[in-house]
Amino acid sequence: MNKQSNQSFQQQTTISTISIDRANLRQPQILNIDASAARLNGYIIINKNRTIELNSEQESINMSPYLFRGENIIEISGTYSPQNSRITIEFSGSGNQITQENSGSGILKHTLIINVY
Repeated sequence: MNKQSNQSFQQQTTISTISIDRANLRQPQILNIDASAARLNGYIIINKNRTIELNSEQESINMSPYLFRGENIIEISGTYSPQNSRITIEFSGSGNQITQENSGSGILKHTLIINVY
């Protein structure tokens, strides 16, 4: 007897937006992804060009060299296990900070929009 099972997982993308002054790009603007207690596999796409692989418990990236004046779109996606683990995404620098936590689905989809003026 053949059994077929179709499961559909729908994961919404979380979105965070921050604005920073272009002069602040002279200082580190750090994107930190903390997946301690989880196994994370994925990638970061910066402005649809630069791709950085994620395959460790913690990634810390100075985003300043990748940012330009105007809207910058940073897409963070991947999978993690165990599913009940917590993944923390933090962007900080020049007095600004955004923190986003994800857990429970095993799927990470986050878009960070950085407006540089």
